[in-house]
Amino acid sequence: MNDSPLVSIIIPAYKVSKYIESCLNSVINQSLSSWEAIVIDDHSPENEYEIVKKIQQEDTRIKLIRHDFNKGLGESRNTGCKYARGKYLFFLDSDDLLPKDILLNICDLAESKKLDLIITDFYAFYDNDPIDINASYPARAVFSEQFRKVNEIISWKDMASDYDLIMPSIFSTTCWGKLFRKELWDDLNCHVPLGLRMAEDLIPVKKYLFSSHRILAYPMCSILYRQRESSATKKRSMNAYDIIKCYPEARKMLSEALSDDSLNDYIERFFVQVFLEHMFTFLPYREWFNFYKQCAPYISEMNIDKLQDIFKRISIKGWSNGSIFSFCIIICMYLKRKFNK
Repeated sequence: MNDSPLVSIIIPAYKVSKYIESCLNSVINQSLSSWEAIVIDDHSPENEYEIVKKIQQEDTRIKLIRHDFNKGLGESRNTGCKYARGKYLFFLDSDDLLPKDILLNICDLAESKKLDLIITDFYAFYDNDPIDINASYPARAVFSEQFRKVNEIISWKDMASDYDLIMPSIFSTTCWGKLFRKELWDDLNCHVPLGLRMAEDLIPVKKYLFSSHRILAYPMCSILYRQRESSATKKRSMNAYDIIKCYPEARKMLSEALSDDSLNDYIERFFVQVFLEHMFTFLPYREWFNFYKQCAPYISEMNIDKLQDIFKRISIKGWSNGSIFSFCIIICMYLKRKFNK
């Protein structure tokens, strides 16, 4: 008799003692009963381990693993996947919540339609906002606008005509809000490269997406996303350099997956965009010029003329040479964008 759960929910935990219990309560509250939740305590200095251990005594579907030292979100997800026994994988951040019926609904869809991947939306809320985990949350208008075809089986190639959807969109870049088939995830070796503490979703999610031939965009929210000031995505840190660290492997993987020349152009456009966003959003200001210079050798290997047609407000050629003048133009672009908001 197969006693494996239908879905494994991977929950990394670090400095979330305030939220981990409510997160797990939303999992326990699920209409679907065939699940396991794998909580990875990433050597947190808080008391998540004790909180989860107590809850685990009341529900043995919750598994608890503790790292000997802090390894970061990406490696925590790797650990969870290593021990997962479910047919499907679902990634949940430890300060977020699940609507009651969502796992039942998406797992039923995956089973009945033999899907590789289900993509859903998220509902954002703040700490003091009332939130009902028993309710259902339809997707935002932007979800249907991006996918156009919802509740229909598509291949990743059906998404390929839309650069914004296939490359930079949150719907095709992050691991959360999605249901993955574990067998395919393992076959593709969709692990986060060791040492990455930012941009950790990029390589495994893109690798998986570009091997998925049965995808369904389900117009509901699977994640109740808690927005808080101390979130890792709101902090500026040296981890932003990880996007440069992962570039060679990510470029190679994407080039192999997107062999069509027109799609290959997407890759260079995407990385210029990602380099800029990481610098503007995640990196301490004092590091900007050094980051810009470290990107320059990779920019110089790209099709500069084509990129210049896309990024008209900056000098791509100047960036490829590490030009200070080009850097100043980029800073002016950032300031204009910031103060026009």
